[in-house]
Amino acid sequence: PGLVKLAAFNVMAIGGVSTLLFNGNPLLRFDGYYVLSDWLEIPNLADRSSRFLRYLGETHVLGLPERRGVEADARVRSWLLLYGVLAFAYRIVLSFSIVLLVAGKFFSVGVALAVWSITLQFGVPLFRGLARLRFDPRVSEKPFRVVAGATCALLLLLLIGFGLPLPLWTIADGVVWLPEHSQVRTGSGGMVHAILATPGQRVARGDPLLEIRDPILAAKVRVLEARVREATAEVAAQGFEHRVAAELARSELAAIRAELAQAKSELGDSVVRAGADGKFVLPNAEDLMDRFFEKGAVIGYLALQRSHTLRVVVRQEDAAWVRNRTETIEVRLPGRAPLQALFGQELPQATQRLPSLALGSAGGGGLAVDQRDGEGLTATEALFQFDVLLPAHTEIPGLGLRAKVRFEHGLEPLGYRMLRALRRLFLRRLHV
Repeated sequence: PGLVKLAAFNVMAIGGVSTLLFNGNPLLRFDGYYVLSDWLEIPNLADRSSRFLRYLGETHVLGLPERRGVEADARVRSWLLLYGVLAFAYRIVLSFSIVLLVAGKFFSVGVALAVWSITLQFGVPLFRGLARLRFDPRVSEKPFRVVAGATCALLLLLLIGFGLPLPLWTIADGVVWLPEHSQVRTGSGGMVHAILATPGQRVARGDPLLEIRDPILAAKVRVLEARVREATAEVAAQGFEHRVAAELARSELAAIRAELAQAKSELGDSVVRAGADGKFVLPNAEDLMDRFFEKGAVIGYLALQRSHTLRVVVRQEDAAWVRNRTETIEVRLPGRAPLQALFGQELPQATQRLPSLALGSAGGGGLAVDQRDGEGLTATEALFQFDVLLPAHTEIPGLGLRAKVRFEHGLEPLGYRMLRALRRLFLRRLHV
């Protein structure tokens, strides 16, 4: 049954993930940890790595004399340093992820868990370290050296985090985009009656490409012409004796004539013409005959000799940086050297509709799409769209080609980026 299969799948998935993340993870003291310790032939790996990190801090930061029994083997020291740093970082990431998960469901419980986690991960080790240093006879020999070393280390971290500017950029995906005049659109709704230009041939601006006929619109024109004749006769019949009725008849006649002119104008748009010089491209031309298209629908396009526009999609949190802080733009097309581009325009509002299938996960892109959308064009989040202009000499191998675009924003210290990323995470997950 479906419920039994679903329950069995969930048990299998949870068991497999928990085995990899916990039991099989050597950074936690479970099965994977003992396997790694035996393979490296370093017993008591976690405790020894913690003592080694403490030794490095005491001797190289605080300037205390070395104790006896320090690890002498260079191979062992390297593994202790690597394991100690990775294990500490993993515990922090794991605790933070659990706190976010719980706070997203139960905010007060998540806050309490965050306080407990911070106390356990930072407060307790710091308190124990200070208590150990207080009663360490080496500290009483060089107290000012210890204070100076700790102060310099803290200032160095603050300087690196908030005083050292590093390059800042935003990377987004884009596709080679057609300008409006190179898109072949129907002037009126109807069915394809004839293909007037051979697909693949070069055409000039104004050349006829397709003929669209709408039998319903043609019948509407005939009906309106008959109504015009009828209304004209009605006006003539009223004469000058019934002025009010004649005025109403003339008003109705004017309205019918306006509707007839509009219908004839739409009927006159039955021939679709080229809006620019280029190669006429008509996908699935053999399946277009007698196929109905709405008014303004894109049937084909004109491949220009040089296509200079990329349509780029940017996430909401990066849109302000792209809009206000872009200094230079670099475009990477497949198999091409990086190109310097210019900022074009921004579409007026955010949308979940992707401009091309190639940008979504359904077409090999990096943006997640709604699985309920059969076209694969609806993203799971609202995105902003920008146009980027390529150099005039750029040769584009194909329309709809996906490209990587890097917007350079100048320099910014790493600490400000981390604070901003943390703020975004809280807004997205906790709405605070």
